[in-house]
Amino acid sequence: MFCSGAQPPQVKAQYPATLVVQLGSTVRISCPVYGHPRSLVSWTKDSDAVHLGWQRFHVQRGGAWLYVTDIQPTDAGRYTCEATNGFGTATVTINLLVVRESRQFTLFVNKLFQIFADV
Repeated sequence: MFCSGAQPPQVKAQYPATLVVQLGSTVRISCPVYGHPRSLVSWTKDSDAVHLGWQRFHVQRGGAWLYVTDIQPTDAGRYTCEATNGFGTATVTINLLVVRESRQFTLFVNKLFQIFADV
């Protein structure tokens, strides 16, 4: 049966490849994928499945958002969402960096902008 407007999951054109968050804060990592019908989304951290039983990890909007509360240094890593529907699969990886204090965050962002300005 043909479904009008059906399409496999596709990655949105732009999304942050790296998120920098402060120790103790909360982050929302978005899975930047769209498709029709809506995709089933699963998350991994450094290739290990994110389990809903992990106390500080919460998934909302059918997996489209992964929340991590009370960020700890061990939360840094590569987060991958895999979106699948009946027409295909799309995968996106986002790096999460954890900084200890706002001064460290400011120095990181300033250095990052300097790198891009030199390109």
